[in-house]
Amino acid sequence: MKLRRLRLENFRQHVDSLIRFEDGMTAIVGPNGSGKSTVLEAITFALYGQQRSNKDTIRFYWSENRKRARVELEFELDGKRYLLERSEAEASLSHLDGKERHELSRGLREVTLASEKLLSLSYEQFKNSFCAEQKGLAFLEFKSMGARQDEIARMLGFDRLKGAALIAKERAKSLRDKVSGLQMGTGNEEELIRHVAEAKTRVEVATDEAAKASVQKDSLEKRFKPAQDLSEKATNYLDILGRETALFEQAKAFRQAVNVAETEAVAAKGDAQVLALLIPKEQEYQAAETKLAELAVAREAHQGRIELRTQIDHLQKELIKAKASLAALKPVDASETGLAEAEKALAERKRELEEAERAWRADLQDRQSTLDRCEERLRAATQLVAEAEKAIELGVCSECGQSTIEVGTKRLTQRQSDLAERGNEREAARATHALLTERPKELAKLLAALEQAQRALAETQNASAEAARANQERAREQARVDDLERDLAKLNSLLPTDAAPFNADEFTRAQALVNARKVDHETFLRLSGSDKRLALSESRAEETRKIMAEAKALYTELKVERQALGFASEGAAREAIMAFQELHTERQVADKVLLGASQLTQAYQQNLTAAETKLAEYRGRADEIKRSKAEGAMYELTAKELLQLRERLNRSIRPDLEARASDNLNLLTNGRYPVVTLDENFNPTVIEDEIAKPVISGGEEDVVALALRLALSELIQERQGRPMSLLILDEVFGSLDADRRQAVLERLAAIKTRFEQILVISHIEEINQVADQCLYVTRDSRSRACEVTDAPREFASTLF
Repeated sequence: MKLRRLRLENFRQHVDSLIRFEDGMTAIVGPNGSGKSTVLEAITFALYGQQRSNKDTIRFYWSENRKRARVELEFELDGKRYLLERSEAEASLSHLDGKERHELSRGLREVTLASEKLLSLSYEQFKNSFCAEQKGLAFLEFKSMGARQDEIARMLGFDRLKGAALIAKERAKSLRDKVSGLQMGTGNEEELIRHVAEAKTRVEVATDEAAKASVQKDSLEKRFKPAQDLSEKATNYLDILGRETALFEQAKAFRQAVNVAETEAVAAKGDAQVLALLIPKEQEYQAAETKLAELAVAREAHQGRIELRTQIDHLQKELIKAKASLAALKPVDASETGLAEAEKALAERKRELEEAERAWRADLQDRQSTLDRCEERLRAATQLVAEAEKAIELGVCSECGQSTIEVGTKRLTQRQSDLAERGNEREAARATHALLTERPKELAKLLAALEQAQRALAETQNASAEAARANQERAREQARVDDLERDLAKLNSLLPTDAAPFNADEFTRAQALVNARKVDHETFLRLSGSDKRLALSESRAEETRKIMAEAKALYTELKVERQALGFASEGAAREAIMAFQELHTERQVADKVLLGASQLTQAYQQNLTAAETKLAEYRGRADEIKRSKAEGAMYELTAKELLQLRERLNRSIRPDLEARASDNLNLLTNGRYPVVTLDENFNPTVIEDEIAKPVISGGEEDVVALALRLALSELIQERQGRPMSLLILDEVFGSLDADRRQAVLERLAAIKTRFEQILVISHIEEINQVADQCLYVTRDSRSRACEVTDAPREFASTLF
C-alpha cells in the first residue's frame, strides 16, 4: 500500500489541507499541538472510521455553520488506485481507472469492512504493525492480551493455511458423504448379471413370435388387394342399384306433381273467369267505402264539438260558484307589528329579571364572603384568648423569659374584648346573610311581569296565525278562479266557428252499401291473382315433365353401367363385400398380433438395455467409490499437513521476531542491548551482559517497542504474498535522549530500502537529515487553523 493524496476538510485543526505523498521517507514536522498527528488520525479515519474520541470532537470547532468533517484518501495497492471518502455520516470506496471512477462500496460499516478485506488487516492489526500512533508505541496492544499469537498469525497470513485446511476437511467430508450415497442402493453384481441374461432370453422369444406374425401378415397382404378391388366394384354395383331405385321413386313423385300442377291450372282458369265478372262490383264497393270513411271523420268531429260545449258549460257553472266563494272571503290584515312589539316586551322583561337575579346573587355572595371573614376573625380571636390564658398559667414568656402574669392579664382582657367584638360582627353578618337568603319581592314582581309578557306574545301569535290562514284560504280561492278562467278560455279557443254540418242519413246509406257489397269484395280478394297462379301451374307442370325425361335417361345409363360390373345379382355383390370385410378383419388382427409382438420385443429390449445400464452403472459407481475414497484420503492428509504447517509457522514466529528485533535493538542502543526475548504472550525482556533485565526505563521501553514493531513490519512484508510497502511512525522520539534519537534516525535511514514509503511524524527537526521530503505543519493563531506546506517556517523556537 502506498499513499498518494490526503485531503482534510474541517477535520480537527485542518480546515482545508491537501497533502501529496511521494515514495521514500516523508517527514511531517511541526510544533506540538500544530496538527501533525491529525494527519495519521485522518488516514485511520478514512480507512477504518476510527478516531481518538467521539465523533463530535473531530469537527473543526470554529468552522462556519459547524460544517461536517470530511476526509479523502487516495492510495495504490497491487498496482491499482483507490479513493476513500468518509465523513461523520457517509463513506465510499471507489476504484480509479484513469479518468473513470467505479464505486465499490458505500456506507460507514460497509466501507470499513471493504478496507479490512482490501488490506487484509483490521484496525488493531494495522496500528500494531505498520502504523504506530502517538502514545501508542507499545508492542501488540490488542483488546485481548491472550489473542496476540492469533492476531500475529492473521497479520502474517497464516490464517490462509487454516482456511485451506478447513476447505480440505469440508471436501473430504463431502467425498465421504458422496461415497455413502453411492454405496446406498448399488445392488448385487451377480443378480444384475442374471437379470441381463433373463432379459436376453425374453428378447429372443419375442423376436421369434414377431417373425411368425410378420409371415402371417404377408400372406394376408397378398389376398387383400384383389379382394379389396372386388369389394369396391360390389360397393359401386350396390350404389348404382340404389340410385336406380331412387330415380324410380322420384319418377313416381314427378308424375304426381304433374297431375297436381295440371289440376291447379284448371282451377286457376275458372277463378280468372269469375274474377272478371266481379270487377264492376268491386269498384262500386271501393267508392262506397271511401265515402263512408269521409263521413266517419265528419261524425267524429261533430261528436267532439258536442263534448267540448258540454265541458264549457260545466266550467262556466264552476267559475260562477268560485267567484261567489271568493267574494265571501274578505282580506284580513296580518301585520307583524304587534307580534314584534310583544316579542320585544318579552325580551325586555327577561333582561330585567336576569339583571335583578344576578344582582341579588352577587349581593348574597358578598354577604357570604363577609360572614366567612367574620367567622375566620372570630376563630383567630378565640385562639389568641386561649394563648393568653395559657401564658398566664405558665407565668413566664416563652420568647423573652419575663413574667407574664401582669402583662398577660392586660393582654387577656384586651383579647377577650376583641373576641366579644368579633362575635358581635359575626352575628350581624349572619343576620344580614339570613335576610338575603329569601328571594326579594322585586324578583317576584319581575317574574309576574315576564309571565304576563309571555301570555301577551302567545295571544298575538295566535291572532297572527289565524289571519295568515284566512289570507291563505282567500289566495287559494283566487287561484282556483284564475285556473277556471284560463281553462274556459282555452276550451273556447278550441271550439271551431266554421265546421261543416254532419249528415247522418248519408252516413247510413253509405254504410248499407258497403255491407251489401262486402261478400263480393271478399270473393274478389280471394280470387285475386288467379291469372298468375294459372301461369305458374302451367310452368311447373312443363318443368316437371322435363325433369322426368332427364331422370329416365339417367336411369337407362345407370342400368347399363351396373350390368357392366359383372355381378349376377345384388346378393352376389353383397357376398363379395362380406368376404372382403372378413379378410380386412383378419388383416387387422394380424396387424395387432404383429404390433403386440413388436412392442413386446421392444419392451424386452428396453428391459435388457436397462439391466445392462444398471450393471454398467454399478461398475461405474464401484470405480467412482474407489476414486472418491482415494481423493478423500488425500484431502484429509492435506488438511492435516496444512494444520501442522500452520503450527510449525506459528512456533517459528517468536524466534524469527526475536532475531529481527534483537538486530534492531542492538543498532538502536549501540550494542548495549544485543538480545531481546519474547515469552508466550510476546512480552519482551532485554538481555544485558547475558543477564535478563525485566525492568528498564520509559525511554528504553519505547526503543524496545520500536525495534519489535520494525521487526514485525519486516516479517509481515516477507510472509504476506503482497508487500504493505508502508510504515507510519508518530512521535517515536518523544522519550529518547540525543544518542538514542540519533540511533533511531540511522536505523530509519537503513530500512528505507525495505519500505517503499515511510511517514515519520515528529516535532524533532533532525528527522530532515534522513527524510527524502519534508512537510511542515503550522497553526495560524488568528484563524486557529492548520496549514501544511513543503517550505520550512520559522517555528524552531517553538519545537521544545
